[in-house]
Amino acid sequence: MTFIRIYSLSASEGQGVALETALAELGAALRPIKACDQFIVGCDLADASAYTVLEFWRSADDHKASASQIPKSCFKAIMETLSRPPEVKDVDRLL
Repeated sequence: MTFIRIYSLSASEGQGVALETALAELGAALRPIKACDQFIVGCDLADASAYTVLEFWRSADDHKASASQIPKSCFKAIMETLSRPPEVKDVDRLL
């Protein structure tokens, strides 16, 4: 099964572009990690400050191990744009 990490993010006022840039940098950092199968970012159609990020991993252990391979500056740049802490959900893909 595929492990999926889902983040719900809320950008502070005027920080949407900065958040999108930071998420693009995170995506670039994840690209060479073979255990990360996919990285998807979406913006809510009804609320331009609300973003959903989906990371598809081979396993939860692979996701955990990846933290040491991603520059801390990627996470810092994202956190600086948020109006509140991210909501996080972990799921196993069944179909």
